[in-house]
Amino acid sequence: MSADAPLTLLEGVEVMDRDGGQVTLRVARQAAPQITAHLLHTLPVIDLAVEDPPIEAVIDQVYREGEVG
Repeated sequence: MSADAPLTLLEGVEVMDRDGGQVTLRVARQAAPQITAHLLHTLPVIDLAVEDPPIEAVIDQVYREGEVG
């Protein structure tokens, strides 16, 4: 897959950043296992990390949107 090829993602997946072959996605915590399995099954994944967002991002979202996603 080329670095600029379009991504076909499941509903509820938001592309946060894309830099060459590295893509940062945002998904709901409860959807992470399903999304991870989908990515590993459909894309040539070399490395995968699942991380919680930084606390600063969570606090910012709460103040902006009034909710934790």
